[in-house]
Amino acid sequence: MLIHRPAAECRVLGLHRVGKSCLGCALTKAACLHLVRAHYIRMPEIEEAWQLARDKPSGSTKFLNKCEAFTLFVIDEWLLAEPTERTGSMLLEFLERRSDQASTVFCTQ
Repeated sequence: MLIHRPAAECRVLGLHRVGKSCLGCALTKAACLHLVRAHYIRMPEIEEAWQLARDKPSGSTKFLNKCEAFTLFVIDEWLLAEPTERTGSMLLEFLERRSDQASTVFCTQ
């Protein structure tokens, strides 16, 4: 059973191939089974979606609003590579919008 808290951030750290991604997926699935709006995504996929959204009118705002709408957001492969300046500013905006309002899980090495 999930513990319901207003907002929390969690980091899942571990060596290569120990099950961080599996744990992130399991948390997302458990949240969905409890009717919590949750989303699992890999960092490269966020960067790609952000680049596509940036090219559209109001795309940046829509992208961030969509990410903000999830009660639980699980990001896998968090910052394994250094982000570009634009991606870094998007991540700061993303985290600021979610802080104290929704839960975020970071899976990284």
